[in-house]
Amino acid sequence: MAFQKGDIDVPFIYAEGVSYYYVPKLLQNSEIEVMSYDSRGIKNVLYFNCDRSPFNDKRFREAISYAIDYDELVNLMTAGYGYTPNAGMVLKGMPYYIESRRLSQDINRSKNMLDSIGFKDIDGDGFREADDGKKFQPELLIINDMESTRSSELINNYLHEIGVNSRIKAVDEATFWQIMEDEKSYDMNLCGAEFWTTFNYRGYYTSVVDYRRFGRANVRDPAYLSLVDQIGSAPDEQTKENLIRDLQNYYADNLTQIPLYAMDYIQPYNKKYEGYVPNPVWGIMSLETFMGLHEAD
Repeated sequence: MAFQKGDIDVPFIYAEGVSYYYVPKLLQNSEIEVMSYDSRGIKNVLYFNCDRSPFNDKRFREAISYAIDYDELVNLMTAGYGYTPNAGMVLKGMPYYIESRRLSQDINRSKNMLDSIGFKDIDGDGFREADDGKKFQPELLIINDMESTRSSELINNYLHEIGVNSRIKAVDEATFWQIMEDEKSYDMNLCGAEFWTTFNYRGYYTSVVDYRRFGRANVRDPAYLSLVDQIGSAPDEQTKENLIRDLQNYYADNLTQIPLYAMDYIQPYNKKYEGYVPNPVWGIMSLETFMGLHEAD
């Protein structure tokens, strides 16, 4: 509101931009310009706790992947500023990117896969019991904000459609990180894979997948950990390229996390200044901006 009234010249949210929700209103103001630029990260990812049953079963994770309407998510959550990444997570334009399989919805396939691993509606209430016959009500952990709430409700609907009686657990940001990174007491969570996760630790999202780092997917699979370690000690670029290709295939085959949508950052600013230069980490508060910002002619 302060920005729209002209009290401030630019709103800034670190490594986020502003919500597309505000764009139509902002465009009505002739004194405001709106830029968008590649975030080079994934805005929202469905992470599984891969050290907890049944989320440690890749057949279960694959079944969940076929329940999701990716096109609807992109349409409703990015308003034309986003797209669905491939199952291999790595985005086009990143070094050693390969064309991994596309994510798509197939409700019948999802239901059949759940049936095949023992998740069936035994009592006829419309929701599946676990393979041991007990009630199955997995929790989806989110930060209690507007975007997470909207996207989690969509995910919840998709899971209910295949008979998985998921529940949303919305908490404040501090509690979210405590549960996810310290306690690791979640079933699934919604969170991003920001640009810094492409180069932090061993790069290519390893910091948010490997349990030894931030571990949003809490992956402890020895095959994955070995791959991560080899990337970290690769003796040359050719070896590293081959390993990064293997990593993308691992993500696509195992779906330890499902990339839901990537989207551009949206940054409005007052036209009386120009020379803002965006950076995927720092946003418009970049060195180039500080050096080159000037009053418009």
